[in-house]
Amino acid sequence: EHAAGTAGPLSRAKEQTASEPSASQEEENDNSIAMQITPKGSKGIRNRIAHFMVCGNLFEVDSVYIPIKPIGKGAYGVVCSARNEKTDEKIAIKKIGNAFENTID
Repeated sequence: EHAAGTAGPLSRAKEQTASEPSASQEEENDNSIAMQITPKGSKGIRNRIAHFMVCGNLFEVDSVYIPIKPIGKGAYGVVCSARNEKTDEKIAIKKIGNAFENTID
């Protein structure tokens, strides 16, 4: 059961067939999660990094975390709920955009 306007687990972003998306398509894409797992590593050790888009923001996390749904977005970033695949613990991940651009803090 999901609240209206939220994406279900591991929703995939849909391809746009029209040149201009409708408002409902933009809202659906804004709330969807598209996920891709990319192997990374060196010297024979392979760590898997999961890449997923949440509300138009790229998250790069250890692949042990499986995204569930977007929680919210605000002035400082985007928050997504996720589940640790190994421990089954549910967590929140916050992506802060441009966190290191302002050097006067």
